[in-house]
Amino acid sequence: MELKRLIKVLTPFAKTIACLESSQSNPADVYLFWLAILASLKRLFDDDTSGFSISEAGEIRAIANARFRELLEEGPDDCYISAFYLNPSASICISVRFE
Repeated sequence: MELKRLIKVLTPFAKTIACLESSQSNPADVYLFWLAILASLKRLFDDDTSGFSISEAGEIRAIANARFRELLEEGPDDCYISAFYLNPSASICISVRFE
């Protein structure tokens, strides 16, 4: 049972690594995939049948959010966020999301 829960948590990270190893990925993809990881974790922990307690979910969220801040908010520059906002395909996603 514990291994299945670990796989559920780590699958979004593994898929992201595989996608970002592509020769066609760019800095905008790093930001986009981090958002996808956080959304996947939220969906997993909001599901009552996932088998995670509230405290376990909180601990995992805290770790993921800390890594997100470390890489994207407190990093040496804002290249990932800048590339995301300057990416034409990302701007379509942003405009659809906020309309």
